[in-house]
Amino acid sequence: MYIPPSSTSPSAQTTTIMSLKTALISYFTFFVVFVDLTLASKHHVINFRSPTLYPESLTWDPSADHFIVGSHRHRTLVSVSSAAAVDTLISDLSLPPNTTIVGVSLDHHRRRLLAVVHSTPPLPIFNALAAYDLRSPHRRRLFLAPLHDPTTDRPIANDVAFDFSGDAYVTNSVGNFIWKVTPDGEPSIFSRSPAFTSHPVDQSLPHSFCGLNGVVYSRKRLPPRRPIKHRQNVQSQRR
Repeated sequence: MYIPPSSTSPSAQTTTIMSLKTALISYFTFFVVFVDLTLASKHHVINFRSPTLYPESLTWDPSADHFIVGSHRHRTLVSVSSAAAVDTLISDLSLPPNTTIVGVSLDHHRRRLLAVVHSTPPLPIFNALAAYDLRSPHRRRLFLAPLHDPTTDRPIANDVAFDFSGDAYVTNSVGNFIWKVTPDGEPSIFSRSPAFTSHPVDQSLPHSFCGLNGVVYSRKRLPPRRPIKHRQNVQSQRR
């Protein structure tokens, strides 16, 4: 409600002036902070060239201060710096010809690079998880774990994540389950949860065969479900 100046006391006028000054100072502070946040939110775009790379996935290596990018056309992984410098990080010619590097993930604590390897038709079926030691001079391969799926004709190993124990988890986009690979390279099936196929998919759509794709490991555990006390609810409603 607006109060005319003539009806206000000196103390009320002083309070009004002080409130106005406080509001102006608060507004100016908010404006400065907002400008700083706006300027700080500008993105840094890296434009780089690499012939026939066709990147499928990437990960960030904070120790080396560069990105690691997989190739959909070559058996290589390249590094990309913030200055757009591209270098071949790993070239594994022992992999089957024309295989692709799909998902990549970096285990910072163990300095291991995990890479999902897959071959597309008409090449023979091949799915595996490769691990490379980034601390070794030539980034030697630690293991190559083959990933099999007897339930489908053409499984697709796609993305990979890892936990603090060093176990890796790889998605199967056709079989809709998750493989688990131990730090020693021993594969097994981790989960065939019905939740992976609970949503209906129109099979007439392109790429409808592709189910599970990306995967992320989270340390947070979901709280246990509390049992519903039906009797207590009924009694409270009757009261």
